[in-house]
Amino acid sequence: MNLQKLEETMMKTRMKKLLAGMCAVLILPIGSAQTVLAEEPEQNFPISVEKAVNQTLKLWYDSPAKINTAESSGGEWMQQSLPLGNGNLGNLIFGGISKERIHFNEKTLWTGGPSSSRPNYQFGNKATAYTATEIENYRKLLDDKSSNVFNDDKSLGGYGMGAKIRFPGEDNLNKGSYQDFGDIWLDFSAMGITDDNVQNYRRELDLQTGIASTEFSYKNVSYKREHFVSSPDQVMVTNLSASEKGKLNFSAKMELNNDNLEGKLTFDVRNQTCTIEGKVKDNDLKFRTTMKLLLTGGEITADEKNQVYRIKNADQVTIIMAAETDYKNDYPTYRDKEKNLSNVIDTRINDSSKKSYDELKQTHIEDHQSLFDRVSLDLGEFQTSVPTDQLIDEYRNGSYSHYLETLAFQYGRYLTIAGSRGTLPSNLVGLWTVGPSAWTGDYHFNVNVQMNYWPVYSTNLAECGTTFVDYMDKLREPGRLTAERVHGIKGAVDNHTGFTVHTENNPFGMTAPTNAQEYGWNPTGAAWAVQNLWWHYEFTQDEAYLKNTIYPIMKEAAQFWDSYLWTSEYQKINDETSPYHGENRLVAAPSFSEEQGPTAIGTTYDQSLIWELYNECIRAGKIVGEDEAVLQSWKEKMQKLDPIEINATNGIKEWYEETRVGQETGHNKSYAKAGDLAEIAVPNSGWNIGHNGEQRHASHLVGLFPGTLINKENPTYMNAAIQSLTERGEYSTGWSKANKINLWARAENGEKAYKLLNNLIGGNSSGLQHNLFDSHGSGGGDTMMNGTPVWQIDGNFGLTSGVAEMLVQSQSGYTQFLPAIPDAWEKGEVRGLKARGNFTIGEKWANGIAEAFTIRYDGNKDSSVFTGSYKNITSAKIYENGKEVQVTKDTDKDRISFKADAGKTYTIDMSETNINELKEQASAFLNQLHPDLINAKNELQTAIDLSSKELGTVLTKVKLMDQLYRSYLNKAENIYYLTDKDNLTYSQIDTLYNQLRKLRKTLLENTGDLEDYQNAENQFTDLSAQLEKPMANRIISFSKDSGVITGNDRTLTLSKSSDAKDFEIRYTTDGSIPRHTSDRYEHPLQLDNKENTVVRAALFYNEQRVSPVYTKKYIAKSIKIQDVTVSHTEDWGNNYVKAGMIDQNTSTRWASKNVDASKPLEITLNFSEKETLDQMNFDLFVSKNNGIGAFEIQALSDGTYQTVYEGTKMGNIDDKVGDIDGGSGGYHAYYFAEFPETTTESVKVILKPRFLGEPSLYEIAPLYTGVQADGTGDTSELEKMIRLAEEADRTADHYVNAPQTLKTAFEESISDGKEQLKASQDIIDSRTEFLSDRYHRLGFGTTDKSKLNALIAEAENELNGEYTNDSLYQLKKVLSDAKKTADDENVKQPAVDQMTEKLQAALNNLEQGGFSETLIPSGDLQGSGKWIQAGDFKATEHDDAGPLTYKFNGNSIQVSTVKGDDHGVIRVTILDQNEKQICQEEIDTYAEKRIEGAELIQKDFPEDSYTIQFERVGKSPNGSPEKRGWVEVGTLKIRTEKKEIVDRSKLEEELTICDGLNKDKYTEESWNKLQKAVNSARELLNKKDEETCTSEMNDKANEVRNARNSLQEIKVDTSALNDALKAAKSISREGYTEESFEALTQSILEAEALLNGTYTQKEVDEKTAVLIQRMKDLRADKTLLQEKYNKIKDMTQGNATDASWNDFTRLRELANAILTDPNATPAEVSDILNQLNTFEFAYKDDPDEGGNKDPQEPLEPQNPQNPQNPQNPNSGNQGNTNTSHADTSVKTGDGTPLLLPLATMCSIIGLLYIMHKKRKLG
Repeated sequence: MNLQKLEETMMKTRMKKLLAGMCAVLILPIGSAQTVLAEEPEQNFPISVEKAVNQTLKLWYDSPAKINTAESSGGEWMQQSLPLGNGNLGNLIFGGISKERIHFNEKTLWTGGPSSSRPNYQFGNKATAYTATEIENYRKLLDDKSSNVFNDDKSLGGYGMGAKIRFPGEDNLNKGSYQDFGDIWLDFSAMGITDDNVQNYRRELDLQTGIASTEFSYKNVSYKREHFVSSPDQVMVTNLSASEKGKLNFSAKMELNNDNLEGKLTFDVRNQTCTIEGKVKDNDLKFRTTMKLLLTGGEITADEKNQVYRIKNADQVTIIMAAETDYKNDYPTYRDKEKNLSNVIDTRINDSSKKSYDELKQTHIEDHQSLFDRVSLDLGEFQTSVPTDQLIDEYRNGSYSHYLETLAFQYGRYLTIAGSRGTLPSNLVGLWTVGPSAWTGDYHFNVNVQMNYWPVYSTNLAECGTTFVDYMDKLREPGRLTAERVHGIKGAVDNHTGFTVHTENNPFGMTAPTNAQEYGWNPTGAAWAVQNLWWHYEFTQDEAYLKNTIYPIMKEAAQFWDSYLWTSEYQKINDETSPYHGENRLVAAPSFSEEQGPTAIGTTYDQSLIWELYNECIRAGKIVGEDEAVLQSWKEKMQKLDPIEINATNGIKEWYEETRVGQETGHNKSYAKAGDLAEIAVPNSGWNIGHNGEQRHASHLVGLFPGTLINKENPTYMNAAIQSLTERGEYSTGWSKANKINLWARAENGEKAYKLLNNLIGGNSSGLQHNLFDSHGSGGGDTMMNGTPVWQIDGNFGLTSGVAEMLVQSQSGYTQFLPAIPDAWEKGEVRGLKARGNFTIGEKWANGIAEAFTIRYDGNKDSSVFTGSYKNITSAKIYENGKEVQVTKDTDKDRISFKADAGKTYTIDMSETNINELKEQASAFLNQLHPDLINAKNELQTAIDLSSKELGTVLTKVKLMDQLYRSYLNKAENIYYLTDKDNLTYSQIDTLYNQLRKLRKTLLENTGDLEDYQNAENQFTDLSAQLEKPMANRIISFSKDSGVITGNDRTLTLSKSSDAKDFEIRYTTDGSIPRHTSDRYEHPLQLDNKENTVVRAALFYNEQRVSPVYTKKYIAKSIKIQDVTVSHTEDWGNNYVKAGMIDQNTSTRWASKNVDASKPLEITLNFSEKETLDQMNFDLFVSKNNGIGAFEIQALSDGTYQTVYEGTKMGNIDDKVGDIDGGSGGYHAYYFAEFPETTTESVKVILKPRFLGEPSLYEIAPLYTGVQADGTGDTSELEKMIRLAEEADRTADHYVNAPQTLKTAFEESISDGKEQLKASQDIIDSRTEFLSDRYHRLGFGTTDKSKLNALIAEAENELNGEYTNDSLYQLKKVLSDAKKTADDENVKQPAVDQMTEKLQAALNNLEQGGFSETLIPSGDLQGSGKWIQAGDFKATEHDDAGPLTYKFNGNSIQVSTVKGDDHGVIRVTILDQNEKQICQEEIDTYAEKRIEGAELIQKDFPEDSYTIQFERVGKSPNGSPEKRGWVEVGTLKIRTEKKEIVDRSKLEEELTICDGLNKDKYTEESWNKLQKAVNSARELLNKKDEETCTSEMNDKANEVRNARNSLQEIKVDTSALNDALKAAKSISREGYTEESFEALTQSILEAEALLNGTYTQKEVDEKTAVLIQRMKDLRADKTLLQEKYNKIKDMTQGNATDASWNDFTRLRELANAILTDPNATPAEVSDILNQLNTFEFAYKDDPDEGGNKDPQEPLEPQNPQNPQNPQNPNSGNQGNTNTSHADTSVKTGDGTPLLLPLATMCSIIGLLYIMHKKRKLG
C-alpha cells in the first residue's frame, strides 16, 4: 500500500473513531462493567469459523516400512507402518514393493474373561468380600505414626513394585490381553518387481481422507495401491491399479498372525473369497474374517494347497475384507449369542461388492471428512517436499517444523476418528498391534485411558466420546462387585450404591485391583474417568443425555466414596477456608500416588479426584434437578477433603507427610516426616522409579489438569503447582511429556508447554516415531531419548489435547483465547475448536498478538451468553453479519460477554485493539531488520508512522522477509558447491540457482505480498533441503581442534568423508583462503611450536570449490590468567572451586551452587599485564539440569568494561560431546567466541538470567590468534570472465537453441559476479567458476569432452558387469550415441553436456543382476507357543515344542543360531514342494562360551519352493545334565535367482496389427521396409528371456510401429466408381424386375463400403465394372405386357376395317418383338403396352367409312357361344373413340420415361470408353 492510500485509510479510520468516541461518551456507564451500543462496521473480517484452512495434511515417505518387523510393541512396524481404522477394524499399511503387508486388527479380539473353561470367573474379584475388620485394621496401621512415617505392611513385600495388592482380586485373574489378528499378503515378485528396481516410490497417509496409498513406477508403468477402512460400510478396502491395462500380476493370501487363535481357512473360488473362521483358544471367543477380490480384466485362480489366489493380467483389483467377533459388552457373559457371524460378514462383503470402488471411496471420504474437517490449524508453515521421517529427524535435532507440529496435532484427531467409533474405546495401543501389546493393551485407568479422550471434545469430535461413555456405563455392574468384595461396601450390587474401577481393565469387566500395589491399587479410577463424561455435557450442553445416561454414572461413582471415605486421626484439615478447619481429615484409605511412593492414606492424587467428582456431581445434579439433599452432603464432604497441601519448598505435597523436595544424585526426590519422627526420603519415590528421568507421573497435579481445583484464581495453589511441575522436569516417557504439555498450558506458560511439545515430537524412543505413533519408551538415560521404543497411543491424544489447551481454555466458566501461545508460534490461525457451552471458536493472530476471534453457539437452545477473555479485549469491537453487537465489558478482568444466537457467527475484531503494542514491536524490529532489505524497511516505517490498520500484516510480512533473506544468505552459498556428483544434473542445478536468484530479487525489491512470501517460504524450505543434503559429504575433519597446542604431538591430519572420494582437499597454513591452485593435502601437517598457525582447507572438484572454507587456529602460547572471581561465591567445594576453570585441566571444573537464575552471574578473569586477545574458548559442563544460555564478553578499557561479544546460547544438553563424564550425570560442550582484537588486563563473562540449573565450567581460555578478517579478494579473473560473458554472441545457434534455464542462469551469474566484486577471495572464486561453467556449457568456450570420454570408458568397463539385461541394453544404446558425439569434431559443449547427462543417467540406472538375498526374521517362522521369542531368536527348551517352519522360494538358505553351554541339539529338515525330504541334519549347538549369530546351517539347491523345519531333539551330550538344552533359530538368509521377466506384449500387439495389413494398398518400397522390421521383430520374439529384455522388445515395437506409420499408400483413382455410383443411384426401381434391381442395389452397397474403407486401384476398378454390369443387367418388368399379349395374340379381324386391323397387327408384332428382346427397356414396354391399351378399331359400318358402328362388336375372334361380347378390359372408352385417323397414325403416349434410361445408357457407354482409355494409358 502506498503512502497516499495509507493516509486516506487512516483519515477515514480516525473520523470513524472520533464519531464513535463521541457517541460512547454519551452512553458509557460508570465502572468497569460497561454496555456499549452497536455501530455499523466498515471492514471485512480476517477469519470465518465455517471455512477450514486449506492445508494438505499428509504423512509421506520415499521408502517402504519394514515388512519383516519384530512382532512386538517395539518392532519397526510401530515406527514405520501407517494406521487406518473405523473403530472396530484396524489396518497397518507397510507400503511394500515386491511384497505388501496389510495387517489387520479387531478391537474386541481378546483373551481372558469368562469362558466355558472358567465358569466361576469373578471379574478379578475374590469370591468372598474382605471384611470391615480387615479393612479397618489396615487403615489404622497406615494412620499410625508412632514408629514409622509410612507404615506400609511389610507382608506386602516392601514398597513399590515389590508390594503386592493388600486387598487383591482372585489369584488367577484371567485378565487376558488384546490380541493380534492377521495379515493380507500381496506378492508381486511374479512381475519381476524387487525392492530395489522401481522408481518414483512414494507412500503416504492422507489425514484428510483417511486413505493410505503406495505408488511407484516399474518399466514405464505406474502402479498405485489405495487403502481405507470404511465406517459406513464396515469393511477394509484395497484397490490396486496400473497405468496400462493388463499389468497386474500378483498373488494374494490371508492368514492369522497369532498362535493364540485357531481358525480354518476356506476358499470359495466362484465368489473369489477367502474366509478364516475360528476362535480364541483361551476363551472360545468366536471370530470370522472374509476377503473378496474383485477384478477388472484378467483372470484369477486359487491355489488352495498354498492358500493363495493368483491374479493374472488384471487392469484393476479391489480387495474387500470384513472381520467380526461374537463379543458383546454385556455383563456377565460378554457374548452375543444371537449374532450369526457368517451372516454379518457375508452381508457386509456382498453389500460392499455391489458398489464400485469409487462409490465405496467417496462414501468413506464423506464420512471421514464430516468429522475431520471441523478443525483446522495453521501455524504459518505449510506442507513441504521433505518426507515425514526426515522432518522428524530434523525436529529431533532442533529444527522445529511448525508444519510437523500441526500434523502431530491433527494426527491425534485422525487416530480418534479411526479408533473410537466402535464397540470399545481406544485401549493402550488404540486399535493397532503387531504381536503382543505392551501392558497387554488394556485400559489403564490411572491416566492413560482418560488421556485417550482428552482431545475428543475440545477438538470437536464429541461423537467419538460416546464410545467411552457407553464403556463406563457397562463397568457399573462389575464395578459394584468390586466395591462390595474389595472395598467392603455391602449392598453395592443389589442396591446400586457405588461402583469403582482400578487401574488395569479389560473388555470383560475387570474392575478389581491387580498385580503390584504401586500401579494396581487405584480406587479413584472411575472418579477420574467421570471427568471425561462430565466434559461431554460441558461441551455439548446435551441435558437429556446428561440426565438419562451420564448423571446416573457420575452419581453412582460418588456414592462409592460416600461409603468408602474414612476419617483419619492423624491427618487434620489445614484449609483455613473450610468450616471444618482443624478437624480430622476425610481421606481415601488405603491411598497411592500413581505410580510411586508408599501405600499411604489421603494422597493428593486421590483427594483431588474425589473433590473433582463431588464438584462435578453437584453441578450436574443441579442441572438435572435431582438429589437436593445428596448434593448438600457432597458439598460437606468436599470441605473435609482438604486436597491441596503446600510443602516447605513451595510445591504441592504429593503425600500428607511430605516436607520438601530435594536433590539426590542431581535428581529430585521427596522427603517426609510425621510427628517427632526423623525426616526420611519418601520410599519408592524419585527420578528412577520405573524409568530414569524425572518421575513420569504428576499425580498430585490432577487438580490443575484435567481438573479445576488448582486455577489462577487461587495464586497460592497455582504457584505451588508450577513449582511441582518444574520439579517434574521436561523429559520422561512419551505420554508423560504429553501430560505435562496440558499442565503447563493450564499454568498459561506457553514456553514450557512448547518445550514439552518439542521434547515429545523430538523425543526419539520416548516420543513420536517416524509414523507419528507415540512411544512410551524404555531406557535411554535421563532423557529417555536413546532407549527402546514401546508403542503406547495415549501420548498422541495427550499431545493433541495439549495443543488445544494452548489455543483455547474454558474450564473456568469463560473462554480464554490464546492462553498459552509460545513465542515460536508468532502467527497462526485455528478454526473449529470447541469451548464449554458448545461454542465453536476461531482464532487468528500475528506477531504474537490476536487479530480476530470468531464464536458460534451450536447448542440446542435459541441462544446462550458467551464470555471471553483476552488482553485488552474490552477495547475490541464485536460484529455479527456486519453489524456491531451489544456487549458487556469487565475491564478489570479483560472479559466481555454477549448473547449469542444459535447458528450465528460473531467476530471479535482485535485489529486496532493493541496498535500501540504493535507499533512498539514494529519499531523495535526495524533495528533488527537486515540492512539489505531497504524497501521492506521503508514500507514498515510508513505503516508505523501512519498507525496503519495494515501494520500487523506489514510487520508479519517484513518479519517473514527478514527470516527468508537470512535463510537465503545462510543456504544460498551451497549452490556454488553443487556438482554432477550429487545425483543432480547441471540443468537441475541451474534451476535451483534461478529459483534462488528470483527469491533474492523479490526480497530486495519487495515486490510480493504476504501470501507470496508465505508460498516462497514453503518453496525455500524444499529448496534448502535440496541444497543441504549434498553438504553431508562436504565436511573436512581436523585431528585437532582450535586452541593452545601443548606437548610434543603437533601432527595435524585432515580427512574427508568416504562419500567425497571425487573431491580433493586443498589447504593453506598462512591464513589465506585456499584456491584450486593451493597445495593439495597428501600427508599430515606439522604445526609450528613457536608461532601461531592458521590452517584453512576446502574441498575441490577440478577447479570448483565444493565446500565451505574450514579454519582452525592453533595457538603456540596461551594467555596466562592471574586470578578469577565469580559474583556468586557459593560452590560445591573440592574439585568444583572457581580455580578449576582456569587450571588448564579438563577433568576439573567449577560448579555454582544454589544460584539464582533470575539474576546475571559474572565471571571476571584478570591478567598480570595487558594482553591482546581475539578469541575465548569455553569448555562447559552440560546436563538436562545444567546449561548456559545467553551471555556476553566484556573487556576492560579506560576503566570501564566494554562489550566485545554477545552470544545467544553457550550450550546445553543438546550440545553435548562425547560420553557421560563419570558419575556426574553430565557432558562436555564447547563454545568458541571470536571477536575483534582487543587489548585489556581484565575480561568479564556475564551469564545472562534464565540459565539452566547451576552453571559449571571445566575451562575458560582467552586466546590471541592474530588472524585478520578476510579482505577484498583479487577480482581480475572474475572481471575477465564477466567481460567475455557480456561479449558472447547471443545470436549463435548453440545459444539460441540452449535450454532456457541455462541461459537464465548464465545471465544471472553475470549479475551475480558484478554484485560480488568487493567480496572476499572465496566468494569471488566461486562466482568466477560458476559463470565460467555456464559460459562453456553454452558453447562459447573450447568444447570439453573429458567428462564424456571418462564416462565412455567407465561404461565400456561396466558392460562386463553383473547387471540386468534391461539396464545393460539401455546403457549400450546411450553408449553408442555417446561415442558418435565424442568423435564429432564440430560438436559444441551443450550437445556434449546433454550426452554426458544421458550416459551418466544410464550408468546410474544399472541394476544389479544375478541373485537377491532376503533376510527373514525369526518372528516370521511358524510354530507352537512353546517356541518363544528371545530377542532376535525363536527358542525352545521343550522336546514337544513341535516343528518351527517356514516356506520359501530360492536356491540357497543360511540360518543363524545361538550356541552356549546351556544349549542342546536341533534337527533341521528341508522339504521340497512335494514334501519330499532333500536334507536333514542334527546339529549340536553346545559351546563353552555363548556365541550369538553363529551359523546353524547353509545349504544350496536348485531354484524352487521349499519348507525348512527346526525341531529340538534333546540336550547336548557335551553339556551338563542340569542345563536346560535350549535351541535357538535366528535370521534366515534366503538367496533367490533374479529372473528377468521379459514383457513381449507391446511387440506382439504391434505384429498382430501388421498381420492385418493389405500389401496391395502400399508402395513396394515402404512395404518392404515394414517387412524387414517385422522379420527382425519375429527373430527377437523367438529369443529366450535371458537373451533379451523388455526395453529391447519395446524399442522393437516402436521400430515396427514407425515402419507401419511410414507405409505409403498407392494413390487410387475413384472418380469412375463415383460416377458409376451416381448413375446407378439415380435409377428408379419402377419398371425393372425385382431380381435385377436387387442385384444393382447390392452392388451399390458394396461399392460404398469399399470407398469407406481401405482399397487398391484394382479393387476400385473391379467394383466399377461390376456396378456397370449390374446396370447393364437390369431387366424390364414385362408381366403386364405379357398378359396383354396373351389376350390379343389369337384375335381375328372380324368386323374391323382393313386399315385398323393392319395397324393393330403391327402393334401386336412389335409387342411380341419387345417381349422376346432381353434388352427391351421399361420405357419400351410401357409405351407398347400403353398403345395397346388405348388402341381402337374402326369398323366397316362406320358412317365415316361407309358403314354403321356396332358398339357391342367384339375386338377379338367371334366366340361361338357369345359372339357379341368384346373382351377389352384395358380400354377406357371403347365404342366411343373417334377413329377417323386410325389408318394414318398410332398413338404412342408420353415419351418422357424413355429419356432418363437413354441418358443413363449414354453415360455408361461413356464411362466404359474412359476406363478403356485409362487402362490403355496405364
